[in-house]
Amino acid sequence: MERKFSVRRIPKALKWVMGIFGGIALLVLAAALYLAAAWKPMISSRLREAVTKGTDSLYSISFDDMRLNLFTGNVAFTNIIFKPDTAVYRRMREAGLGPGSLYDISLKTLVLERTRPLTAYFKKRLEINAIIFDQPKLVITRYRPQTARKPVAPNRPLYRRLPEALHSVSVGEIVFYHADVTINDNRKARHTANAFKEMAIKVTDLLVDSVSAGDKQRFYGTRDIFVQLKNYRQHTSDGMYTMRFEELSASTQHGYTRLKGFAMTPRLPELAFSRKYKVQHDRYDLRFDEILLKGMDFRLLDSDERLFAPSMTVSGARAKVFLNRELPPPAIDKWVNFPHVVLKKLPLNVRIDTLFIKRSAVTYSEFNPVSGQNGTVAFRAFNGSIRNVTNDSLSLAKNHHAYARVSALLMGKTPMSMQIDFNLADPDAAFSFRGSAANLDLAGLNSLSRPMSMLEIASGYVTRAVYQAHGNRFGTRGTLRLTYRDLKIRLLKKDKEDGHLKKNGILSLLANVALVKNDNPSPGEPLRVAAVKFDRPPYSSFFNVLWKTVFLGIKESIGLGMIPEKAPPGTEKVKENKKQERKEKRAGRRKKRQERRERREKADEKTS
Repeated sequence: MERKFSVRRIPKALKWVMGIFGGIALLVLAAALYLAAAWKPMISSRLREAVTKGTDSLYSISFDDMRLNLFTGNVAFTNIIFKPDTAVYRRMREAGLGPGSLYDISLKTLVLERTRPLTAYFKKRLEINAIIFDQPKLVITRYRPQTARKPVAPNRPLYRRLPEALHSVSVGEIVFYHADVTINDNRKARHTANAFKEMAIKVTDLLVDSVSAGDKQRFYGTRDIFVQLKNYRQHTSDGMYTMRFEELSASTQHGYTRLKGFAMTPRLPELAFSRKYKVQHDRYDLRFDEILLKGMDFRLLDSDERLFAPSMTVSGARAKVFLNRELPPPAIDKWVNFPHVVLKKLPLNVRIDTLFIKRSAVTYSEFNPVSGQNGTVAFRAFNGSIRNVTNDSLSLAKNHHAYARVSALLMGKTPMSMQIDFNLADPDAAFSFRGSAANLDLAGLNSLSRPMSMLEIASGYVTRAVYQAHGNRFGTRGTLRLTYRDLKIRLLKKDKEDGHLKKNGILSLLANVALVKNDNPSPGEPLRVAAVKFDRPPYSSFFNVLWKTVFLGIKESIGLGMIPEKAPPGTEKVKENKKQERKEKRAGRRKKRQERRERREKADEKTS
């Protein structure tokens, strides 16, 4: 027979115990609710006071509601807005005291886990296990730094900005989930903006007190700030490229920044891309498996805009460059894009002790309108290093040379190496280079020589090539020692009917008999050393200078040095065209100003 539960069956002593604990629980709950309600305005006012005082009235914080649970120590805020006072910032800037960046933050929910309010109230220590920002929106506006125009009091450490009711602040973790970050850069005349969606940020072990202020292992009082952004994708401002990466991450504690799966992809095929411009324009197709900066000094980066790191490693790079020679060259002189000239113009002070390049490939192609084909040179298994990559004035005073050493397989087969010395302080971008290659079947270069030089190599084998040269923005001078045998060539011409390249029999025969030297050294003669002199035209890029210097040495060595190089079409006319365009634009602006003036005069006549 089933026994039914009855209150009467509970022992009388247990009933008393249950009643006492139940009463205590009700009292505690009532006290907690009362204290939560009573402390709510106090905590709210202290928080607003802390923000205002801690930022010298530059920032204020507001929110719709605050919920406090004394049992768990959790605090939740809704609809928070943290924003700067532009009038205060303007006065700071006028006094030369304004910070370089302003921050505007808004979010729906902010949760503080296990805040220990009794510790904060009685011991004046604010201890929080975690602060969680859910879907915050952060706008960072950067301004040009100013030099103070009058004596400035020493900047107060962060712990001295705490309100009198607190001696320290300790937070285990600060986590931003699904953050949207916008960075507005107003440091130059042309303002730029970058937006990042779904960013994750984690701040570990924030401590603000008198001891942590001098701890050099902490970055703004934290043990670590970790930032991660995944699956970024954006078109460039001109709409010609798509930029994307799989993951960007950085850690202040471990001093690294890592970029994975980066790509800058053209949105049009090669010729269609180039014909969007009126002059020659390089088309880049870039992909990198990983770019890793190690040992970064984030303090210098934040305070002085100095990017200092012992090493940077680029792994799995695949760079494809295309140029259409049917278009006239640009009016600018491409020496401004030499690597060591571009380094000088970077907006950051940079010092990277060693830049490593691993497991990479470089392909360069040109479209020759005469042959109607692309000429391509490719370098596989590209590895190397560049030491002393810097534009920092103090570093340059100690050493103003960057040294590059690279090795690769030419056309994926022939081992070659090169060393380049960049003079980082020379106003004319001086440099020197030397290198060597060995065991090259010259017929393997036909993918380049056929389209670009209308020349096919029937046979020929290079046992060794050694070259060296020095130069600057104006050109290069150097020598080439090319040891080869059994060289025979075919000169080509374009068929008028089908447009294909075919052998020019008579000229090929004459060239092989009268011009081409089949061997070097020739039987019974010493090795011929080619003297190279290359006067750089304005449209020639840095890597074009390297290639042309070696190519001219090859032509001189094999006996074709007397054949002149043809300049790209429109070289002489392009400057005249640019001048005419500028004249037309000026005339157009004058016409518009005159039309506006006439409209104003007519309006004044009607009014009068």
